[in-house]
Amino acid sequence: MKIYIFVILAILCSCSILPAQEPNNGQATQPTPVPQVDTNERYRIGYQDTLDIQVFRHPELNRRVNVSPNGTINLFRLDAPIMAVCKTEDELAKTLKPPIKRITSAIHE
Repeated sequence: MKIYIFVILAILCSCSILPAQEPNNGQATQPTPVPQVDTNERYRIGYQDTLDIQVFRHPELNRRVNVSPNGTINLFRLDAPIMAVCKTEDELAKTLKPPIKRITSAIHE
């Protein structure tokens, strides 16, 4: 009995939440435009996020690192920490490219 009352209450509550529909008098309604996502609105790396750094053709350099409370990451074989917070994935990749390129070229020598 309690289950039936709960189901009826749930149905009544959901009906009262739905907005009233206006009559369209036979006119076709236009679809709502989908907002375009700007690249500036992409996810930005935050403090204490976990990042999975992968280097193409060098799996020995792949690392999983946490962004420190000061916003930097420390990667194996790099002298200085890299600022990661508030950057997008692409921005961080561009920042990491030169130091990783030096490391990979040193491996091949």
